[in-house]
Amino acid sequence: MRRVDVAYAFIFNEIEQKVLMVKNKGSGWSLPGGAVEKGETFEQAAMRESKEEINLTIKTENIVAVNEAFFESKGHHALFITYKAKL
Repeated sequence: MRRVDVAYAFIFNEIEQKVLMVKNKGSGWSLPGGAVEKGETFEQAAMRESKEEINLTIKTENIVAVNEAFFESKGHHALFITYKAKL
């Protein structure tokens, strides 16, 4: 089974008590993020994907979540790392 690495950015506005989310085409809402490319760290992927998806530069902080999911019908499993981030 092939592993897919995915990085997300959790961007929380403490003053307004809001989380920045993106609307995905053909599916629901998610945090900004996506697949880690070859030669890239999870942290670099979270920053790159945020720039691509919301056109904002972020600074990652600590890891706030590590999750794993198995997609047997697709023949892979995914490792998700979520970073707390600031604009």
